[in-house]
Amino acid sequence: FGQPSRVVTPDSQLITAVLRGDAAQAEACLHSGANPRRPREDGLDALSLAVSHGRRGVLGVLLRHDAALLTACDGAGRTLVHLAVAARDATTLKYLLGRWGLDEQACAVDTVGNSPLHLCRGPREVWLLLLHGSAAEPLLEAQNLSGETPADCAARASGGKVSEARRALLELAAVGASGPASEQDTQLFAFLRRSHLRRQPGGGGGEALRCWCARARPADLLLACSVWPLAGVACAVPLRFAAAAACAAAAWGLYSRCRRPRPSLREEGRRAALGEKRGKAGVRAALGLFVVICGVCAADSAVLGVLMRRLPACAACWTCSVVAMLSLYARVALSGPGIVASRDVDAADTARAYWSALEACDLQQAAEAFCLRSEARRPPRSRFSPMSGALVACMDHDCLWFARCIGEANHRSFVAFLLCAEAVLCLPLAGLIDTLPTLGADLVRHWPSALPPLGEGGAVALVRLAVLFATVKLILVVWVTVLLRDQLRGIWHNVTTVEAIDWLRRSDVPRPTPARGPSAEWSEFAPHDAGSLRNVVAFLRGRRSIEARRRRPSQHVAQAVGMRTNGIATSTAV
Repeated sequence: FGQPSRVVTPDSQLITAVLRGDAAQAEACLHSGANPRRPREDGLDALSLAVSHGRRGVLGVLLRHDAALLTACDGAGRTLVHLAVAARDATTLKYLLGRWGLDEQACAVDTVGNSPLHLCRGPREVWLLLLHGSAAEPLLEAQNLSGETPADCAARASGGKVSEARRALLELAAVGASGPASEQDTQLFAFLRRSHLRRQPGGGGGEALRCWCARARPADLLLACSVWPLAGVACAVPLRFAAAAACAAAAWGLYSRCRRPRPSLREEGRRAALGEKRGKAGVRAALGLFVVICGVCAADSAVLGVLMRRLPACAACWTCSVVAMLSLYARVALSGPGIVASRDVDAADTARAYWSALEACDLQQAAEAFCLRSEARRPPRSRFSPMSGALVACMDHDCLWFARCIGEANHRSFVAFLLCAEAVLCLPLAGLIDTLPTLGADLVRHWPSALPPLGEGGAVALVRLAVLFATVKLILVVWVTVLLRDQLRGIWHNVTTVEAIDWLRRSDVPRPTPARGPSAEWSEFAPHDAGSLRNVVAFLRGRRSIEARRRRPSQHVAQAVGMRTNGIATSTAV
């Protein structure tokens, strides 16, 4: 009606495709002769809009079509890194630094002398990527044509003080140098091969997968082997001397711990990165559990003769349970948890798949399809185990008492060990309590003639030692029963320990386990629940991770692992 009709050109169609995030249409426009550098009325072209709006799928199409666009600048002389920083888009900034290697643009300046640091207004991830995400070292005191530093620009934009902005900038620049970087900060630099804060991916194996007995030190073995002899000596001496010795030992241990010099933050961070502290604690805990198991079995075998005469069936079942428990203990301690083998030929294939996935989703969604610690594809229900240093299929938890990760490969043996341990602890306990009043006389009567006679003092010491063993066994019964209950409940509902812990951490307040039923809360707690019978069968067959792969993934995970998104087919299918 009197107004001129707007002419549709390939350039205008390209800009429309960029704003919609339609990579297929953008690629068709490029083949039709569209120019991604031709600006529209407001001076913005398709390339600048793709970076500013976070259209990484379209941005990848543009950069693959013409590699010269990597060094393109807008009318103000701003590079692609300038535009990503100004848009406060950490995902696009990481994509440009890691996928296209635009490290030198982290220090580039525009026509007024502003570097990307001058334009940065947050968030924290953008600051960290600029300072540590590439091989470049941006100058914190660099001045633009107006004589302003990045701290001056940040203080002017936020309305704060320059001194506070400079202090905050120096703290961000010192991440990883003055102290250990947090886990979230470290995972931010995954797949950024030129970043000095990138953690070397763990592939598992080596020292982390060796049995704890191969990693134990002689001092730990000597300390563990002296526990029960010291307990015997404590039972033989009067109670007041034993109590005084125990108090003195506790005081000396507390004094030694207080006098021990605390390591520096840098040393502590390096040890945490290497997992030495966790490894030593796991070895000592596993050694302590083994010593307790041996002591309990030795104590029960000492009264086995008495039990055989009074409860012969209980003694026979106990003997079979001990043999099964020790064999299962060795199986769990020596077998691997089920390390996820990489399906890629080399790490470059995984990196290309990660950057392709990042074109379709953001950092948080891509982390569900890729493990940022091991830099590998993440199959469903797999987790990274700090104790094994690798990605574990259907990981349940890192067991400190075995110094071993419990995963799909050894989870059945672990649960069977708990069942046998419950039988070993409970079967002779009733007989031991029943025979406790006459245990001293029975032991004196049936004491081997080849050994020196016990006497009255020896019988009293043996009764005290039996009481000590009964107390330890009661504590172990409670502990094993609670642990076995949680494991059986997880098998019944098809929920692992780490999944239950993650569900609890999603809420700021403690919440009970939801009731089983067709509710949103139960689906969030047990998303892999397929019915009690199917859950148990999948666990017994060791196919919990395989059954999880058959389930349809969520939309953004499907995009990240290889579905066709915006006309781009990636090769990252799990």
